[in-house]
Amino acid sequence: MYELPTSGLRGRSVLAIYRPLALWAHGLWSLVPLAAWALLILVPLRSMAGGGWPAGLRDENSTAVWLALGFYGAVASGLFAIIVTSLIKKAYFLAWLRRNPDTQVDEGNGAFWRWVCFTWRCDLWLAGFGGALIGMLDWLEFDGLQLLTVVLLTGLAMLLGGIAVSLNYWRAGRPLGAAMSNA
Repeated sequence: MYELPTSGLRGRSVLAIYRPLALWAHGLWSLVPLAAWALLILVPLRSMAGGGWPAGLRDENSTAVWLALGFYGAVASGLFAIIVTSLIKKAYFLAWLRRNPDTQVDEGNGAFWRWVCFTWRCDLWLAGFGGALIGMLDWLEFDGLQLLTVVLLTGLAMLLGGIAVSLNYWRAGRPLGAAMSNA
């Protein structure tokens, strides 16, 4: 860890660099929120289709159960989207380094991408919100096809936008596994 230079009224920043997970381990971790989403959404839907829980609940209880399951399902699908986007970012960055082995990190260039992809991780936020929208589609199926289509297209656009932004991480001038905190 080392301290980054700062100026003006900003506090000090600490940059920590860790060894990133291998691609295969990163891929395995993506299965955890996917399994959680399946348990929260697919298992109750299948049970309900067969006449089991939560089909027998009264309306107000059924609504509360589906809101809770849908909320946590959306969180799980958002986490899945974040982990997969991060995996794509890592794979692309490593491939870029193999294609450009003599590239030197230039701290002066890439301030925009460093702010977007490294400091604020906007690529992962965008992909996460898109994944959460896609994962909550079970809530909206009864509200009509138009709303379902709009939410699905918005979620897909956000997810694909986050992936597209993450492919520019190499421009940020920071290694994989780096993290920054502001003190």
